[in-house]
Amino acid sequence: MPVSARRAGVRGLTAELECTVAELRLLEARGRRFVADISHELRTPLAAMTAVTDVLDLEEENGDALHLISEGTGRLSGLVNDLMEMARFDAGAAELHRNEVDLAESVRCTLASRQRRTRWTPGRPDRARCARPWTRAGSTW
Repeated sequence: MPVSARRAGVRGLTAELECTVAELRLLEARGRRFVADISHELRTPLAAMTAVTDVLDLEEENGDALHLISEGTGRLSGLVNDLMEMARFDAGAAELHRNEVDLAESVRCTLASRQRRTRWTPGRPDRARCARPWTRAGSTW
């Protein structure tokens, strides 16, 4: 095979590779935008749900079902906040601030949460005590 034919083949493969990379970058940008949009759209109704369940959660007679709904809403809010934070990191609008984590307390909160899903008990850990141990620039979660 002559050298000119090889060069033409390499140029064709290079152009194809560049086109594929451009398509992948476009898909990645669309994916990031999708995550950011979904996070923002979910945040508003979740904030309303959280406010309602927090108020109802204060009344003892509302029962186990409400406590499960309240916890589920809290977990879902946490996931949406995580998605928003990932979108901020991707956009370069946030930076990671590392904090020490009490691993034993984190495990206790996780186990207590799993136990409450099967059977709620009045001695459950306080939400504030089992808060997220990471932060974003300027605030603590």
